[in-house]
Amino acid sequence: MIALVVLVLSAFAPYTSVPGLRYEQVAVYGLCALGLARMHWLRSRVDVVGGVVVMSWAAFAAIGIVGLLTPPHNLSGIVPGGAAAGFDNLVLPLAVMGTTWTFTVDSRATLRAVCVALVVAAMANAALAAVNAVVQSSPWFGFGAQGLAVPYDNGWVEAFVVAGACGALLYTAVLGLLVVAWWRRRSRFAGGLVLVVIGASMGLPALTANRVATLAWVLLTLLLFTPTLMPGAPDEPSDRGRHPLWTARTDIAAAGGVTVLRRRPGRRRQ
Repeated sequence: MIALVVLVLSAFAPYTSVPGLRYEQVAVYGLCALGLARMHWLRSRVDVVGGVVVMSWAAFAAIGIVGLLTPPHNLSGIVPGGAAAGFDNLVLPLAVMGTTWTFTVDSRATLRAVCVALVVAAMANAALAAVNAVVQSSPWFGFGAQGLAVPYDNGWVEAFVVAGACGALLYTAVLGLLVVAWWRRRSRFAGGLVLVVIGASMGLPALTANRVATLAWVLLTLLLFTPTLMPGAPDEPSDRGRHPLWTARTDIAAAGGVTVLRRRPGRRRQ
């Protein structure tokens, strides 16, 4: 499991000091060699479809490698690509499949750990460039509404870029207040919506993104901020005259006329 987590994290690593060599390649080929050397794969069962996939890709890679070693005469006039990069593109998937196969014991637990590592690494990788720029230039108040020409793969990253540390704190406060509003209403649908917005903010600016923000704020406002009816009150004005326990009374407020329903004791009709 740890080997596969390292494998996933290596995909986000930079190049090494050796030109053209990535830490990802070091991790993939190194772990694959280690996994094959352990010889545990000899006792593992292979799914039929998975085996066919491996053999098909191996055949595809073999054709490409043969063409690399004995290239045909190029009549197109287009310059060929890099041999090392092309070789890596074909062989690396086989090494990844071999590493995953040889190091997997509990597939469910391994899949859960790999997914968590993937999400965390993706969020961190997207945030680093923008966060560094803000920290160096304007850490407290950011770059303003124009922001930076980088993808905002996180709601807090956008808030930090646009309004600095103050914006990130206010964005967090808004999400916290949404939780408080849901807790006061105790609506399951509203609670689910709030959780979706918070979870989505970890992968995109859910409260400001085009189209998504419009739908999210319409639903949030309807579910969490609009006044609720008094318990037992009729839903429509046309029902007031037919309700035996309610009578209409008009109170003229200082700011204008307001119609208020007051519950008065009365006897039920026999």
